[in-house]
Amino acid sequence: MFVYFLSKIRIMQKFIKGFKIAMKNQIQSITIKNIKGIEDKKFNLNIIPNKPSILVAQNGFGKSSFAIAFDSLKQDSCINLGKNHYYKEDNTNEPYMAVSLFEDDKKIYLEADSKKNQISSKISIFVINSRLRAKSGGSFNGRRASASIGLDKIILVNTIPKTINFNYSYTEQKSSFGLNGKILINLKSFFDNKNIVKKIFDNIVILDKAIQKTNYQKIDCFIEDTNKKNGSNENIKDYIENDKIEVLASIKPLEELKNLLRDYELCQKRSDCYLVAIQIIRFYKKYKINYKKASEYSNYKLEKENYIKIFKEFNSTWKDVKPKEKNGKLILDFPKANVISNGQRDILNLIALLEQSKKKFTKKTCVLIIDEVFDYLDSGNLIAAQYYISNMINKMNKTKYFYPLILTHLNPFHFKNYIFSKQKVYFLDEIKYNIKDSFKKLLKFRQIKDEPFKEVLDKYYFHFYKSSTTSQKENFKKESIKESWADSKIFHNDMGKELGKYINDDKYCPFSVCCALRVKIEKIIFERIQSDTNKKSFLDIHRTKEKLNYARENGIEIEEIFYLLGIIYNDGLHWDDNNEKTIPIITNLENQLIRNMIKIILKLENRSK
Repeated sequence: MFVYFLSKIRIMQKFIKGFKIAMKNQIQSITIKNIKGIEDKKFNLNIIPNKPSILVAQNGFGKSSFAIAFDSLKQDSCINLGKNHYYKEDNTNEPYMAVSLFEDDKKIYLEADSKKNQISSKISIFVINSRLRAKSGGSFNGRRASASIGLDKIILVNTIPKTINFNYSYTEQKSSFGLNGKILINLKSFFDNKNIVKKIFDNIVILDKAIQKTNYQKIDCFIEDTNKKNGSNENIKDYIENDKIEVLASIKPLEELKNLLRDYELCQKRSDCYLVAIQIIRFYKKYKINYKKASEYSNYKLEKENYIKIFKEFNSTWKDVKPKEKNGKLILDFPKANVISNGQRDILNLIALLEQSKKKFTKKTCVLIIDEVFDYLDSGNLIAAQYYISNMINKMNKTKYFYPLILTHLNPFHFKNYIFSKQKVYFLDEIKYNIKDSFKKLLKFRQIKDEPFKEVLDKYYFHFYKSSTTSQKENFKKESIKESWADSKIFHNDMGKELGKYINDDKYCPFSVCCALRVKIEKIIFERIQSDTNKKSFLDIHRTKEKLNYARENGIEIEEIFYLLGIIYNDGLHWDDNNEKTIPIITNLENQLIRNMIKIILKLENRSK
C-alpha cells in the first residue's frame, strides 16, 4: 500500500513539475488589429514551447491574415504591410500587434505598430506559406505562350563567399613553435573537417580573447618552457601532463577552446588537445583576416553539402532538384508544376524553407508559422515533414523556446493527419456555447450497453418518433436529469430552442443542436412517406442513415444534404469520456456553409407542414 501511494505521489509531483514548466514559459495571447481580414481579435491561447502546436480554424476565418501579421514583423522598426494587406485594403486602418508571454516566469508584453516593433526585438519569427505562382509563358514567334503554374526560386544563400582556403602549413607551425615543434600534430585534417571548423567559427569570440595580450603572453611562456626540455615527444608530453596542465587550464579561453575540441579525433590526451588549441590560436593570430574568410567559405561549402543531402533524401521526382550557384547566389529552382506533382513540390518547398528558418532563429524565443502547407501534403510526405519538425524541436529545445505554430483548417479530431506524439491543438475561433449538464447525462446513459433506459432514449429522444412519452419520470428524477424532459415533447421543444439560438448566433448547446437537427431530418422524411406500413417500418429502423436508405428504396426523394449532415448530428449524439468532442463539433457547426445547410433543413421542414 505504501508503494502504491508513493507511486501516486511521484506521478503527482511530475505533473506539478510539468505544470510549473508550462506556466513558466508560454505565449499567453496574441492581439491583431487591422491586418488583412482581421479587424480586431485577441487570441487567448497559452501556447507551450518546444512542442508542435496545431492552430485550427475554418476556411475564411483569417488564418492567412494571422500568418501575414507575423510576416509583417520582418523589419525591426515597425509593422511593414503590403498595400493589399491592410484591413479592407485601406491604409488608413492602422495595423497593430501585441504578444503577451511568460518567459522564465516573467510576464512580458510586446507591441508593434506603424512606428515601433518590440516583438521582433525579442522574438525571432519565420513564416512559411504557399509560394505557388502563375508564371507567364512569354511569347514565341509573335504569339503569347500559355502561362504555367510554378514556384518562385528560393535563395538559399544570398551571397556566396569568395573561394579562400586556410593555407595551413604544418612545417611552418613546427618551425614557429621552436625547438620542440616536433610535439605538434599536423592539423590538415582539422581544416578539412568542415563541421569542426564551423564549431570553432561559431565561437570565434574565444579565439579573439585568446590572442589578447595577457592570455597570449601566458601561452608564449608555456611554449618557451616547453622548448627548454630535452627528450622524446613522449617525454615532453609527459612533462606537459604532469607539470603544465594546471597552468594551461588557468588560461580561460584556451580551456574553453580545448573543451570545444574534445570530440576531435586528434585530441586523445589532454596534452594533445591543449597543443591543438594552442596551434589554432597562434595560426589565427598570424592570419586572422584570412582565417575568418576561409572559415566563411568552409561554412558555405558545408551548408551547400547539407542542402544537397536533404533535397536528395526528400526528392522523389525524376528531376534533379538540387541547389545551384547562379549570379553569386545559391538557389533552389523548381521544375514547372506539370513536371512534378503537387506533393513532391510542396515537400521540397517546405524543407527548403525550414532549413532557411534555422538561420533566422537567433533569439532565445523563436516562432515558426506554417500556414496550411501541411493540409495539402500526401500521407508519406506528411509523416516525413512531421519527423523533420520533431527533430528541429529536439535540437532547439536545448537552448531556445521554440514555438512551431501549424495553421490548418483540418480538424485533427476528424482528420488523422497530425500524428506528433506531443502535439497540442488550439482552436482559434472562440465560440460561445453552453453544454447542458442534463443532456450530457443522457448521452452517457446512451453509451451503457445493457442500460434499459437506453432503448427509450434512442426511440423517443435521440430519434424522431410520432408519439411522445412520459414514462421515464422516475429515472430522470433519480439521475438528476431535468425532470420536465421526462415528457419527450418538452425535451424536443427545448432542443428546437437551442437550434434557434444557434441559427440566431446566440449562446447554444452544440449537442442539443445535433439532436434537434437529426430529429427534424427524420421528421421531414417520415412525413413524405404515404404508406402507414412503410411509416411504421421507418420508425422501427435504428440508425438515421438506414432510415434514409429505406425511404429512398421506397421511392421517397432524399436530398443529399441529409446524408452530408450526418457527420454533424452523429458525432454530437455519441459521448466518449476519452475523446473530448465538444470543440470539434462546435468548429463544424460554426462553419458558415454548415450553418447555411442547416437553415435549408429548417426551410424544408416548414414546407412539409
